[in-house]
Amino acid sequence: MKKYLSPSRFYELSVPDDWDYLEEDNLVSFYNQNNGVGSLQISSYRISEEYKMNLKQELAEFVAERLSVNFNGVLPKIEGNSNFTSFKGSLEDGTYWEYYMLFNNQKLLLLTYNCNLNDSHTEEETLDSILKSIKIL
Repeated sequence: MKKYLSPSRFYELSVPDDWDYLEEDNLVSFYNQNNGVGSLQISSYRISEEYKMNLKQELAEFVAERLSVNFNGVLPKIEGNSNFTSFKGSLEDGTYWEYYMLFNNQKLLLLTYNCNLNDSHTEEETLDSILKSIKIL
């Protein structure tokens, strides 16, 4: 595993040695170019102290808008707490999605992972390892 420090200096994480990354402004994509089936993307944001963050609500709104589905259908499927939330699901086109929000020290990380539904378990252990390694600085 190799350490990665975000350009914003908001977070660090560990990725497998054979994974690459691409930085584009506020978005970083992590992937295994040779044997990978999906891509993990992370965006980071500074949140005002005046803003009262409700992570489950925020993620439900994001997912509902992104997948063009009803917010009330998404909210009960959001798992997590005030610092970490997640949503997993697939679309009719066979695309599998995982969405995560992490919040600490007024810093918000939005993570998405997508692949073909048939490959949804292929990188599961690796993705879990990366997620567990994330530290908001």
